[in-house]
Amino acid sequence: MYRKSLTIIVLFALVIVNAISAEQIVSEDDTKIGILKSKVNRGEALTPAEEQIAKENNLFPASTNSTTGNSSRDVTTGGPDDFGYTWINSDNYLNGPTYSWIDTAGATPIFDGLLGDDYRHRVDIPFPFYYYGSWPDSVWITTNGWAGFSESYTSSYWTNYAIPDDGYGPDHMACPLWDDWKAASATAYHGTLYHKTTGNAPNRQFTLIWWEVVRNYSDTDYYSFEMVLNESNNNITFQYYDVIGDAEDCWSCANNGVGGTVGLENHDGTSGLLYEYNGEPQLVYDGMSIEFIAPEPLEPAPIFFSEYAEGSSNNKYLEIYNPTDGDVFLDDYVILGNYNGNPWSEAFTFAPGAILGSGDVYVLANASADSAIVALADEVHDYGDPWYTLSFNGDDVRALAQMIGGATTILDI
Repeated sequence: MYRKSLTIIVLFALVIVNAISAEQIVSEDDTKIGILKSKVNRGEALTPAEEQIAKENNLFPASTNSTTGNSSRDVTTGGPDDFGYTWINSDNYLNGPTYSWIDTAGATPIFDGLLGDDYRHRVDIPFPFYYYGSWPDSVWITTNGWAGFSESYTSSYWTNYAIPDDGYGPDHMACPLWDDWKAASATAYHGTLYHKTTGNAPNRQFTLIWWEVVRNYSDTDYYSFEMVLNESNNNITFQYYDVIGDAEDCWSCANNGVGGTVGLENHDGTSGLLYEYNGEPQLVYDGMSIEFIAPEPLEPAPIFFSEYAEGSSNNKYLEIYNPTDGDVFLDDYVILGNYNGNPWSEAFTFAPGAILGSGDVYVLANASADSAIVALADEVHDYGDPWYTLSFNGDDVRALAQMIGGATTILDI
């Protein structure tokens, strides 16, 4: 009787313990948080609601309170740089951008299957866009995860550097994830570059997409990210669809941007805004957006003709002066010409990348002018090349103007 009663008591106690344990295990909230924690640890994309829950429950790695090697996600803003650009990412759930991937449906592929390693291609920007004081009308997209706004580049620059850098890498560029990426060629690799325009004026977006590119020849798990130019405010948004690849803990890994550069740089590499370089001070993650906020565009610089020289024969030149404290990029400026009081009939454009320094002059001369004039000229042009800008008489008018999109502003006549 005693032994039987003890057995019953033990069994009854086990039932009670199991019931309590079962109640603890089936907690729906605990299960959701556990799943969310696993997603965070793997660097997977989170919805805005999940991001908020993760922050409230301290699921992101704790800050190292250091600007070097800080892989935590509590640093959500940065800047400004010398020009006035700042950044904010989607981990800032109160004020940051919302991750909204622009897919490849309807996008234009760039030499689909015919790229490979270290390629670049120039595409037109479909609306006026302001970048570090200039209004570029085109952008170079490279397989190596950066895009450039200069007229030309001599390389696709597969080796990434910190920003700013005025000695080795490309200038006047934006890099959503600058690294040694490859896209599909006829014989190797995988991945495609795209460009796509969405929305309606004046709120269009122009997107460059790096889709399923690879870091290594043998990769079978791919990387996808994009750069969005915004017409309404000139901001640039980087978005990361998949930045987790094949291998981990290896010399050639690229996961989360650990070997890349993210940021913006000005026309000569003397200023820029760095988000990360080789994983420091922070990384990028699946489902993250980083918005680089542009300053208000500057008014047209008050440059003017300081000399209009009409000497004998072909001794003719134009001199333009910059009275401001900053350099002026002449890519957006033209010289309009007419003859004998007729309407404007030509628009001379300056040499690509021409810059008029602070307090300096820029001289355009007729190639047949006296050698002393030609020696001081920044540009020399033959008769009628291009147009007849440097072949004029007293009743021929020349106007210095700025052209942005379809708008022309005459600054001096």
